[in-house]
Amino acid sequence: MQRRKYSTNVQSPGCLITPYHMAPPSVRVMQLLRILGWPLQSAVIHPPKTNNIIRRLLHLRKAIHQRKVRYRSVIVYDLLTLIALADIFMMHPGRVTYDCTDYFPGYYAFQLGYPRNRLLKKSMEFIEKTLSRMLCRKVVVNSKFLKSYHAAHKNTIYLSYESPLARLGIHNQHDLPRVAFVYLGVFSKDKGSDEFLSLSHRLQNCSFFVFGASPPSTECPKNVSFLPRIPIDQLAEEIRQITTSYFVVGASIIHSDNPSYAVQEANKDIDYLACGFPIIGNRRQPTAEKILAGAGLFYDDHPGLARLLSEPTFRQRLSQGATSYYRTHYTSNRLAQRRVAL
Repeated sequence: MQRRKYSTNVQSPGCLITPYHMAPPSVRVMQLLRILGWPLQSAVIHPPKTNNIIRRLLHLRKAIHQRKVRYRSVIVYDLLTLIALADIFMMHPGRVTYDCTDYFPGYYAFQLGYPRNRLLKKSMEFIEKTLSRMLCRKVVVNSKFLKSYHAAHKNTIYLSYESPLARLGIHNQHDLPRVAFVYLGVFSKDKGSDEFLSLSHRLQNCSFFVFGASPPSTECPKNVSFLPRIPIDQLAEEIRQITTSYFVVGASIIHSDNPSYAVQEANKDIDYLACGFPIIGNRRQPTAEKILAGAGLFYDDHPGLARLLSEPTFRQRLSQGATSYYRTHYTSNRLAQRRVAL
């Protein structure tokens, strides 16, 4: 097969290739572009919005060929993209960085029938690790689990998620008499929507806010408000307004049935901690670690919830625990950023 030649007349510092529609771009993408100094408009190659993964991957192949740019560096944002574009990356060895923010073999095997597809999960693990060693000079991960999982790669870099809310000076006021519960992201059963609504039924005197989702078709309690997905600066302003009237708690009740979700570092957990919002969550390992360290409460801790609602000093302790956990684990890692930028 004849190799397609790329023009060397057009130079670009690099590109980030993602199979996800990025309008607006994700916080992780913006974090990487800021570290690398790449412009948003010319650096991100992404497909139009569609649920058809095959169509999205074909769009990426076509977009790369049409640009005819010899990039000095390429960041790949998903396992399926790494597989689908492997033949192209083989023509340009040593230029690819794999930004792995999920346990993709577990995620895709679950979508295709895990646990019946345990063999598929093991096969995808083998493919992912083999391609990352063959094609990628770096693997960038965002969790301790993924750092251990990719430990065989000679250049694995742990770069934690940095919450954009941390820079905005949002202050959680423990002495306010009212309490509000905030839920960020996709509002679905596997992300804890049923538990969140159940909590709203139990705590009728509290307010509940869902950011990033439309109301479900079933009737919701009157103390629950829904706001659509909005840009991060608008989200910050909405949250800031809530903190003027309420002490705020962040809900993270992600289920562990999906092997990927079981070990995934949830960005919303980190957003909550950055604002000093204690987490109310379940015993999924990454969330439980934060709660056991003093940064929140378990969803079924009824005595703890009662204290949260009635004791300002208890709220203060939880809020300080959340802030302290964020500063210890998620503040900017300059060394990791320099290694990513090299």
